[in-house]
Amino acid sequence: MRGTVQSGTCEHVRVKGDGSDAWRLSGAVEMLRKGGVGIVPTDTLYAFACNVEDARAVEKLRRIKRIKKNKPLSILCGKFSEIDKYTLGFPAPTRPGQTDAFRAAKQVLPGPYTCILLASKNLPKECVRDADAKKGKLKKSRRTVGVRMPDDPVCKHLLRELGGPMLSSSVTRMKAPSSAEDLWEEEGEYEEYEWMVDPALMVDAFGSRGLDFVVDVGPRPKEPSTVIDLTESEPVLVRAGKGDPSSFGIVEEEKVFF
Repeated sequence: MRGTVQSGTCEHVRVKGDGSDAWRLSGAVEMLRKGGVGIVPTDTLYAFACNVEDARAVEKLRRIKRIKKNKPLSILCGKFSEIDKYTLGFPAPTRPGQTDAFRAAKQVLPGPYTCILLASKNLPKECVRDADAKKGKLKKSRRTVGVRMPDDPVCKHLLRELGGPMLSSSVTRMKAPSSAEDLWEEEGEYEEYEWMVDPALMVDAFGSRGLDFVVDVGPRPKEPSTVIDLTESEPVLVRAGKGDPSSFGIVEEEKVFF
């Protein structure tokens, strides 16, 4: 059954994965514009998402997922001009025969990759900051940011209608470091330990924490994006995933998800 179901204060929006009924997403787009935080599909895992330019929404996302302020987040972009705005771009080759990172990215994006790039001054500080644990004040700015351009019709529609990037973080179960039990309702320090793939469970898990909506296209496989560090002249494989890293001149020795 497609449509929107209200679960407490969280809207559960069921749409087709091909985006043919994307008109149902108008409410989700409006919530994003007004500082809302939701869960959206990508071409890999589901992700928490909010307007990258809304500082309060960024803080709200961190509270809902229960992650520290120094936890790195990614940005979901719909076009390369947005990547150019929030990063310093793809590094140029420095020697003959070296992989041209920009040319490689143009060939595989949109696609299941997270490219780690140097952040520009346009990226809001709430997206890249580290926190001083003792004083609770900003200590320094993180100089890199993960960038995604998902090849998913529903996510593309949301980005296009919003008119700009979304800040994102994969949807995961959280636990206290000393416990193997789920701690949905308790406060404290948390760490990620399992990707969530069923949107219905996400509504139950995060709706009571202030999540505004979940866009549901059905369960997704537990297969993350391939993460490639492009901050230096030589690409580095950080995490094997759905995308083939050979396009960036990387020979994958072993495919291990984490």
